This record gives sequence, C-alpha cells and structure tokens, in this order.
Amino acid sequence: MKKAGILTFHYAVNYGAALQCYALKKKAEALGDISAEVINFIPPGWKPASGTTNEKTGKFNMFLRDKIKIEGPSFSELTSDIYGKYEYLIAGSDQIWNPSEAWSKLDYYTLEPAPDNIIKIAYAASIGTPVEMMTHGQIQKFKQFIPGFDFLSVREDTHNKFIQQFTEKKTETVLDPTLLLNASDYEEILINPGKNEKYILLYFLNHDLSAPNIISFCNKLSRKTGYKVIHNLQDLPANTFCNESGSFNSASPEEFVGLVKNAEIVITNSYHGTIFSIIFGRPFYSFIVKSMASRIYDLLCPLRLDDRIIEGFKPLSEVSFELDYNHAYGKLSIMKSNSERFLKNAFNIQ
Repeated sequence: MKKAGILTFHYAVNYGAALQCYALKKKAEALGDISAEVINFIPPGWKPASGTTNEKTGKFNMFLRDKIKIEGPSFSELTSDIYGKYEYLIAGSDQIWNPSEAWSKLDYYTLEPAPDNIIKIAYAASIGTPVEMMTHGQIQKFKQFIPGFDFLSVREDTHNKFIQQFTEKKTETVLDPTLLLNASDYEEILINPGKNEKYILLYFLNHDLSAPNIISFCNKLSRKTGYKVIHNLQDLPANTFCNESGSFNSASPEEFVGLVKNAEIVITNSYHGTIFSIIFGRPFYSFIVKSMASRIYDLLCPLRLDDRIIEGFKPLSEVSFELDYNHAYGKLSIMKSNSERFLKNAFNIQ
C-alpha cells in the first residue's frame, strides 16, 4: 500500500473543515492501493473560535477519532522526520493558503521541509481571499513554495492563473473534497434530527455584519411558509426568530449533515453549507460575503445555480422552493471525473 499523509486544518471546530478532511481521506483510499493518514498537526497558538462550547468540541474530537481515525497526541511543529513517514504528501483542501489570517496559513501548509523524494500534491487548495488584496510579501511567499509541488490543483478557478505563474507544471481546478463523495456516502454517517415539523435551516458563519439581513429573510420566509427555523446562532435576544425550533450550535458533523438533508430549505452564507445543500438536492439560498464572493460564484456559476445567490436582499415573491438539479448534477459528474483523474495521476494509479 502506498502511504499518503494529508495536511489540512482538520482541528478547526467547523463543519466544512472536518467534513472536507473526512471526504479527502475516504476518496483517496477508495482509489485503491492508498493508505491515507491525516497528519495531526495543530499550529502553535491556535484556539477555537470564541463561543465554541466544550460539548461541540467534544463531538468534533469524537468525529476525528471515530470517523477519520486520528489518534494519538497532536504536535505543533512540522519536521522532515514527520513528513518522511510517507511516500505522498497532500496539502489540502479548504483555505490552507489564505494569507490574510491572524496566523498565516502560508507558514505551515507549504509541505516544507519535506524530503525531495516524496511526491508533493496540492489538492483543491484555496487562497480564500482576492489576489488583488495580497501584499508583495505574501505574493513572494507563493513564488517561493509553489515550485516545490509535483502536482498542483486549486479549488477556485479564480486562483488558477495566479498559481500558474509560479510553476511550469500545469495547475488544475478541482472539486472541493466534499463533492467527491455521493449523498449515499454521507448517509452512512449522518444522524437524522428526529424532528416531525418542517423547518428552514439557517447556517450562518460570522464573516461580516450581514446577520440582521439573513435573520430578517428567514423570519419573513418562516411567516410565509409556517416552517420553523433551526439555526446555529447563539446568545441572541429572546424572540429573535418568530418561529424558532432551537439552535444546532453544538451539533456534531454527523448531526449537521442530517439537518441539511432533512431541511425544507437551507439559508446560509457558508461555502460548505451551500455544498451540502447541493449534495442532498435541497433548495437553498447563499448570502454573499464580499471578501469571499469568488468561491461561491466559482462554485455555483458553472452549475447554473447562480440564481440562488443573494447579494443583500431578495423579495419573497422571487423565492422558489423548486430547484432543477439536472444540469448541476451532470456538470458535477464531469468535474468529479476530472478531479479523480488528477488524484490518480498524482498517486500513479492506472
């Protein structure tokens, strides 16, 4: 068996981060002749987002242990000895190359200082921020580490040209790992919410100040349909939602997937909230976060689902629970085949 190490931020108490890690490991091993292991690296000084409960952290730790099979102590330094255990190294996916974070991911997710004899793969790496917002120093960092990769792929087509300028190797655009699996793959792990009433699922990430807009939209939709609202917001004033059915802020990844699958409609500003709506064929609307708009457009435009994007406001008269996924699933099938081909080429699987 070829041994592969995956370097990503699996440790983040975030549904997208945990589930993309799960999906990448599962897909790599499904290709055949690959034993994939997540490198249990946690950057020094990293802390969960404020407001993260011990209950939620515990559930995520169980998911890492039971579903991704991460065991043993973590470490906060990457060395050639750690990398040397593997024949292949995969950096990805999600925003591993976002240079705008308080602790720059560019300091860790470059696969330096891996030995030269190891095949280095970037799978669906995301920069997560507009290229024009980068500093000269950040751009020089990319120029330094990109040539060290043997196989390069990015998640957003927007960033493909930027990465390509630093290497003679072909840079490809591939799917987020969560889209490499089918709905049936997630049904093996999901936990159904066990709710009899129909509900709107609101999954909001605090990237900007758009919470009042998205809450107002959900309340209007709830009044119109009579559906309850299940949300992940916390510390809200009483009666923020007119028809609330509770918070899932402490839900496990398995519970989150079950909530998406069973929702009447998903309202979100989350990239992975959007993805799981698509996987389960749920109606959805994605509120745009301006600093991260490119990844939503790059995801939805090729699928002809860009009419599900909301930039600030959408009247209820234009809201639709009908969504034809035929073109989207056809396009995703082609993109999935191309993404699998990239991985097979990188792993030298015929």
